[in-house]
Amino acid sequence: LGPEWATRLENTVLDQFSRLSGRKGIEKRNTSTLTGDVKSLLEHYDTTAETHHLFAVVDTSGTVTIRKSTDYGQTWTDVSGTATLSDPDMLLVELGGDIIGLQDGQTPVRYTGTTFSDIVAQNMPEYNVGCAAFGRVWAKRSPTTVAYTGLLDPTDWNATGSGEIDLTSVWQNGDTVTAVSEFNGQLVIFGQHHVVMYDDNSGSELGLNPANAVLVDIISNVGCIARDSIPVVNGDLWFLSDSGVQRLGRLIDTTNNPLVNISSNIQD
Repeated sequence: LGPEWATRLENTVLDQFSRLSGRKGIEKRNTSTLTGDVKSLLEHYDTTAETHHLFAVVDTSGTVTIRKSTDYGQTWTDVSGTATLSDPDMLLVELGGDIIGLQDGQTPVRYTGTTFSDIVAQNMPEYNVGCAAFGRVWAKRSPTTVAYTGLLDPTDWNATGSGEIDLTSVWQNGDTVTAVSEFNGQLVIFGQHHVVMYDDNSGSELGLNPANAVLVDIISNVGCIARDSIPVVNGDLWFLSDSGVQRLGRLIDTTNNPLVNISSNIQD
């Protein structure tokens, strides 16, 4: 064979055009390893130190801890503090410089700069589904309700400014909340078989004000089946449904949000 042919290939992949390309390299960055399984990561910008920090939820043989790195993962410190941690699939969200951990079957926890501690309040959600957006934490409180905190106060689940959205009469055939996200200035609540979108009909400095929230769109027969499958890609919100990976198209000239299946070639 001529020099243009290869009889053995290492560290190569096929790109989207079926051409041979080099595989992206991996460089070891950490000097001390994390013991246990890393379940999730959150990148947090510390405005006081003006640097980026990493937070990792780690499950070590059933013991859940939260670790922090200030040097991009080279070393890690346990910052679990006094928090009651029981859910390895905890969802970490950030609001106003604080980090909130939403847990399934346990009350939320909060990091305010040193270590995590339990949030002490009444009627808090005990699900690991939610998001931080529009100056509030939004979290699943029951299979059909999404609660929200007071403005810029992740510990306020009962006072003025907090509340909940009941989807019982919104689902067309009954459903359960599987994910919550923000998209294009709107609050998006996913069920297994529905996508529900809320907007603010009067507008505010922080975006959506729940006191003025109105239902602007509901898409039936498609929903999100995996909480962690919702990234923003090229201005669109992608999510995994039971029929494949979908993306929620932006509202431009139509009144209904189009859904585009981007995984039509990988349905099994």
